[in-house]
Amino acid sequence: MLLGVLCFAITMMVSPINALGKANRRIGIGIFPNFFILDSDYFGLENAPGIDIRIRYELEWNIYFENRLGYLFSEGNGTSVGGFSYQLGVTAILPYLIPYRPIANLGIGFLSADPITVTPTDTFRPSQTTFYFIGGAGLTRSIKENITVEAMVNVWTSPYRYRIYRFNRSTVEIDEKQFTHVSFHLGVSYIF
Repeated sequence: MLLGVLCFAITMMVSPINALGKANRRIGIGIFPNFFILDSDYFGLENAPGIDIRIRYELEWNIYFENRLGYLFSEGNGTSVGGFSYQLGVTAILPYLIPYRPIANLGIGFLSADPITVTPTDTFRPSQTTFYFIGGAGLTRSIKENITVEAMVNVWTSPYRYRIYRFNRSTVEIDEKQFTHVSFHLGVSYIF
């Protein structure tokens, strides 16, 4: 009996006091078709469908660091334009309304579009990357143990005005515009 008490006391003295169990961090990868409703002043481009690839890493319970890279395409002055989107932020998947779970996210993002050439000798607009603050909300639902379906709406707002240059054969036009876009995402994620 004395030996048992002595072993228990030694074990308690050498064991770390603040040892707490933590769940494994979850990582999620997903593919998301999306649709951007672009600001009417956004370089003469119309609305843009595209696709995103996303990686999420769990920071704390249901709080994720999110990294998203996408490709989008649009029409502008009769010319097809390709571009890229990038989003970096924090996402919370809230444990309410189960089996549907609300999602909220905040982050920053960039949109970049290739140049639009209306007529090669008359009008040209250079490529430009624009910076945004992003906020959004949506719903997710598990369809299998590690597979979820997610629908989300994000608002992209540029924090300042951008100069828009249009080069003509003999003149340069300059406007200053601030952009706000809305994007819709619907896709599938695998969590491991």
